[in-house]
Amino acid sequence: MTHQPSNQSTDSVTLWINAAGRVPLLTAAEELHLGNLVQAWQCHEAGPDGAPASVIRRGRRARDRIVTANLRLVVAIANNCRNAKVRQEDLLQAGAIGLQRAAEKFDPSRGYKFSTYAYWWIKQSCYREIHGIANLIRMPSHIGELPSKIGKATERLRIELGRCPTTAEIAEAVGIRKEELLTLWERSAPVESLDRQLQHGDGGTFADLIPAEQGDPLDSAMAAEEATALDAALDLLTPEQRAVVLRYHGGSDQLMTVAADLGITRDKAGKLGRQGLNRLRILLRDQLTGQPPTRDDQTGALQMALGLPVAPASEPSLAPGATGFPG
Repeated sequence: MTHQPSNQSTDSVTLWINAAGRVPLLTAAEELHLGNLVQAWQCHEAGPDGAPASVIRRGRRARDRIVTANLRLVVAIANNCRNAKVRQEDLLQAGAIGLQRAAEKFDPSRGYKFSTYAYWWIKQSCYREIHGIANLIRMPSHIGELPSKIGKATERLRIELGRCPTTAEIAEAVGIRKEELLTLWERSAPVESLDRQLQHGDGGTFADLIPAEQGDPLDSAMAAEEATALDAALDLLTPEQRAVVLRYHGGSDQLMTVAADLGITRDKAGKLGRQGLNRLRILLRDQLTGQPPTRDDQTGALQMALGLPVAPASEPSLAPGATGFPG
C-alpha cells in the first residue's frame, strides 16, 4: 500500500496554529467569570505569590483558559507584524507572552471585552521582539514604532499633497520636532555585519571590500626607512645644495626665486641642485643597500662637495696580452 503524502505542512508553526484554532472561544459570561478569578489571584492583599494555594490554583487555571481561547488573536497580530529578519515562531512566542500578561492585567469590571484589551499587549510584545532581534542597537518600544508611523504618515501626505512631503511636514504629522525626525532617520539606518558572507564571488565577507587605511605594514616600514635615510643624506649636503634640492627639485619654488634668496645666479643655483642630487644618489645607495661606496663614489662625493666637476667612471683596463678569460 503506497503512502500518499499529506498536503498539510507538519512543521511546528502549522501544528501550533491548528491547535489554537481548535480551542472554542469564550462567551461573555465565561470571560467575566474567568477574569474575576484571575483578578482575585493577582489583586490579593498578600500579593500573587502570598495568596492561598486554592486562590493561586484557580487563578492560574483561569488565566491559562483565557490564553488558550485567544491564541487566534496572537496568530492574526503576528501575521500583521511579520518581519523578514524575525522568524514567525519568535513572533508567535512573543505574542503569547503578551497575551498572558494581558490575561493577568485584565479587569472585567471595566466593561470592555478581553480581546480589545489584549490587542495592545500582544502587538507591543511582537514589536519589542522585532526591534530586539532585527536591530543591532535596541531602542525603546515607543521609539521603535516611530519608523512605521513615519512611513504611514509620509505615504498619506504624498497622496494628499500630490508630491513628496517635506521633513517639516512629516514631523508635524507624526507629532515630533524636525530635529528628532532627522536624528531618528540617522539612527534607523540598516546595520550590516562586516563578517556577513557576500552573495556573489568567492565566499568573501564585507570586510574584504574595505581598503586598509594604513596600507601594507611592510610598505609602511620601507617608506619610513627611506624617509629616515633621506633626512640623514640631506644633512650631509651643503646649505645651498639642500636649499635648491628641497625648494626647487622637491618643492614648488621657481629656480630664479631660490637663486635670488641665496644671492647667487640662476646658473649657479642649477649647478648646485644637480650636484646635490648626484650626491644624494650616492649617499642613499650606501644607506639603503648597506654597500660601502666605491673609490669612484668617494672621489665623486668629495668633488661634488668641493663644487668640482665629476669625472665619469673609467672602465677597468687589461694588462698587455691579457684576454680577460682564465687559462
